[in-house]
Amino acid sequence: MDKDEVEEFQQELMVNGPADLPREESGRLVGRLTALANRAPSDEQLWEELATVAKVLADRKRSSRLAATYHAARERIVTWLTRPGGGIDPVTGLPWSQIARYRIVDDPDLGRVPQYVDAARQLAKADASDEERARAEMLVETTRWQQIAGPMAELNQRYLTWFPRLILSDLWSRASSHLCQV
Repeated sequence: MDKDEVEEFQQELMVNGPADLPREESGRLVGRLTALANRAPSDEQLWEELATVAKVLADRKRSSRLAATYHAARERIVTWLTRPGGGIDPVTGLPWSQIARYRIVDDPDLGRVPQYVDAARQLAKADASDEERARAEMLVETTRWQQIAGPMAELNQRYLTWFPRLILSDLWSRASSHLCQV
């Protein structure tokens, strides 16, 4: 089927379609036909559409009737942008490549240490530019869980390095006591 055929079928369905076809099924079919007839938007187009939707949702003068429609549109766009393999972290709204830079950190005592994703996310958010933060805020709604993610990431990182630090400290104390005896 080419684009013209799809559009023709879609028009025929809307004009002469069965009257007893439930509205939800009809809407789903028309939506699928529209997707067949039109190319998928690029990620950049999705970001632009998300900015428009976010602006409407932030406007206090918007119609409360349309709020549900805009929230559904926002959820759909967020789902597309955070699709697996899409490159955007659904938790922070930042690119995975940016978060990956903080997965291994230099510790003064231990050298290069891997760190939990939540800790890397916190560092990436702290180091993000204003533009990146604004984009991420359009994508991610802050929840209570995200508010405690930073302290939890620090706690997990301490647990990760606690045992190696304990061993190093023990080795240092043994070495220094051995040197004092000599």
